Amino acid sequence: MLLPTRRTRRYQVDILGALRDMGLAVSVFSLPGPHRGPGFLFSLYQRLDRLVTPVAVDPLAREPLPGDVCVRELPGHPGWPSELAGAAREDGLDILVVLGDLAISPALPEAFRLGVVALDAVDFTTQAPWAAFRALSGAEPCWEPRLVWHVAGRPPRILYRSASAVSPLSLHRTAAPACVKAACFVPRMLRELAERGPGAWEDRAGALPERTPPASVGGAALLRFVPRLFVRFMTLAWRDALLRPQWFLALRRGGGDPFDLAGFVPAFPPDASGWADPFPFVRQGVTHLFFEDIDKDTGKGSIAVMTQGPDGGFGPPRTVLRTPHHLSYPFVFEWGGDVYMVPESAQAARVEVFRAVRFPHKWESAAVLLDGVRAVDATLLEHEGRWWLMANLRMEGGSSWDELSVFFAETPLGPFVPHPGNPVVSDVRHARPAGRVFGQGGRLFRPAQDCSGHYGRGLVIREIERLTPQDYRESTAVRHDAAILGVGDSLHTYNAVPGLEVVDGRRFIPRLSLRRRR
Repeated sequence: MLLPTRRTRRYQVDILGALRDMGLAVSVFSLPGPHRGPGFLFSLYQRLDRLVTPVAVDPLAREPLPGDVCVRELPGHPGWPSELAGAAREDGLDILVVLGDLAISPALPEAFRLGVVALDAVDFTTQAPWAAFRALSGAEPCWEPRLVWHVAGRPPRILYRSASAVSPLSLHRTAAPACVKAACFVPRMLRELAERGPGAWEDRAGALPERTPPASVGGAALLRFVPRLFVRFMTLAWRDALLRPQWFLALRRGGGDPFDLAGFVPAFPPDASGWADPFPFVRQGVTHLFFEDIDKDTGKGSIAVMTQGPDGGFGPPRTVLRTPHHLSYPFVFEWGGDVYMVPESAQAARVEVFRAVRFPHKWESAAVLLDGVRAVDATLLEHEGRWWLMANLRMEGGSSWDELSVFFAETPLGPFVPHPGNPVVSDVRHARPAGRVFGQGGRLFRPAQDCSGHYGRGLVIREIERLTPQDYRESTAVRHDAAILGVGDSLHTYNAVPGLEVVDGRRFIPRLSLRRRR
């Protein structure tokens, strides 16, 4: 591993710890430079941003290496690549890990048997804030840390990449979750290398598009950005002062087409509460619509149901499941003659399945499918003799929007085994589940959320091209923007039963008028 002298960060120490935990022999080298200081104004902006928008885990915080790590210091002069290459040949080192965007001398891939992997646009020593700032200042919805593979005689290739969301008001909240996630890239790829051999990397590696390297942010660039940041802040502040968000449902009757979402009719809650995550379910010829009912005062979710009457309309909602923790995403399915529900219960750090004692109004706990994990939007699927569970797992300090993991079992009650390729999807634009997996024309499709820009920004239909205990592959079939509903800024979930399709969205409603209603 190549690290900057005296400037190690928490995420770098975490990577080193993960590799040592894997039983790998790690030699650590340090390089005095380059130390491209961010300048006084940018440093001041970073301090203020961290103060105003703190994060639970700061991967860019300074942290020393463990005391038992022996560090070999390289000279700061231009001859350091030759000295490092000589040490690699002498010690028989296999691969060089560079934790940052650093110019790679041709001598280095030649000296290491498997070449060099480098975290592109991540701190060496302060490039994560610079790369994140470029996305933030340009009002981009996401930015993309990458792991780049350098092999002798070949152009650099992308080994791993993952788009992360941009927080419109905070550099720190843009950079930190992405770096927490990027810290997993190197251990994941080295684990794959150990299990499947170098051929796995050759199969995975893709062309590296040209991208301007992150540059130090000068005072002029920062001064141009500050007025834009102020306008964003005031716009959101006025919106939040005058309006409040409300999730609502939208229905479309008939056969429907998930690839064309025109014609949905919104169904708004009667007061300031919210309705989200709709899951229609047909039992004995009657359609029941389960959804997350969001309390207007606390924002806490419980599970409610509306039942369709003979006239085709739905009756009033009735709460069917409430717990001390937040509930949402009521995935309802039938198995063995019983009806089950898997609501999201990430706050309880488990995935729990409930069985209907008296459908649809009374439920009891049947099993815990995953324990000790913060999993969101668990989605089950029976496919080729197995049950599959798909969910986004949130690591400490990371985002729940970014990475999809898959598990499989013989029955929907488990025990579930993690897929060896987890996370099988790592991209804020289409990782998080958004409804039941459905089949059409002999093909499988998975609704997914696009959370770039903001949570629930759009809906993506992904085709599952391969789903086995060894492999997983999917691609985008179509993306739907929230504008298709004609109201609001979000499109979040899609589910269907014969004769009915349901989605949800988010709009903003006046605060003052709501107070009058009370």
